[in-house]
Amino acid sequence: MALTRLQYLRIATGLPIVLPLPFIVALALLDPADVHLPKWIGAPIALAFSALFLFGPVYVVLVAMILLVLRNRSWRAHAVAALVAPLLMIVCAGFLYSIGDREVTIWAGVRLWAADCLKVGYTYVAVSFAGMILLQRTGGVRD
Repeated sequence: MALTRLQYLRIATGLPIVLPLPFIVALALLDPADVHLPKWIGAPIALAFSALFLFGPVYVVLVAMILLVLRNRSWRAHAVAALVAPLLMIVCAGFLYSIGDREVTIWAGVRLWAADCLKVGYTYVAVSFAGMILLQRTGGVRD
C-alpha cells in the first residue's frame, strides 16, 4: 500500500520527535562500554537531543497549528510549510528565550538560537524530502 505525498509529509512532521530517540539509546549503550564517537557523529546527535528537549513541546504546538491551517491543502502547500517551519521556529525560540530571561530581547534570543534552529530544522526537512523522493522512486509514495 503506497502513501500519498500528503500522507507522507504529515507523517514526516513527527521526524524531529522520533529520530533522536534511537540515537540517544545507542549513545547510552555505547557510553558504559567506553566507546567514544568522533565529534562529527556525537555533536549532531547531542544537538538533536537538546533540540528535542528544549523546543520539542514548542515544535509540537507549531506543527499542530500548521497542520490545522493546511488541513485541506495540497502536498505542495505542506512542502512550503516544511521549508518555512524552521524560520518560524527561530521566532518561537527567540520569544521563549526572552520570556525566560527578562533582560533579553526577542531579537537577542533570535540571534542566539537562529543557527541551531536552522541546522536542526533544515536537516530534518532535507531528510524528509530525501525520504519522499526515495519512496517515490521505489513506488512507496504516489501522487
